[in-house]
Amino acid sequence: MVDIERFYETIKKRKELDLNYPWLERDVWTPRLEALGDDEDDIIDFMDNADKETLGALWSVYDELMDKFPSEKMDKAIDRYLENYHKAFDK
Repeated sequence: MVDIERFYETIKKRKELDLNYPWLERDVWTPRLEALGDDEDDIIDFMDNADKETLGALWSVYDELMDKFPSEKMDKAIDRYLENYHKAFDK
C-alpha cells in the first residue's frame, strides 16, 4: 500500500532543502521510494492517477521502480507515466 502521507512529506522536505543538498538520495529519494511500498498494483494505480506535483516527484524514483518490479506490467505503467509527465511538463 502506498503511504501517501509519507510520499507527500518527501515532496515538502525536498522543497525545504537547498538545490545542492548533498544527501538527497538518503533523505528524500529513498524515503520516497519506500513510501510507495511493495504492492506493484497500488503503485501503478498511484502513478496512473497522479497530479502534476506527484508526476514531478515520481521522476526521481521511476528508474528504481523499474528495477524493483521488472515486469511487463510495470514497463507499461512507466511508459504511461512518462507520457503523462511529458504532457504535464512539456509545452
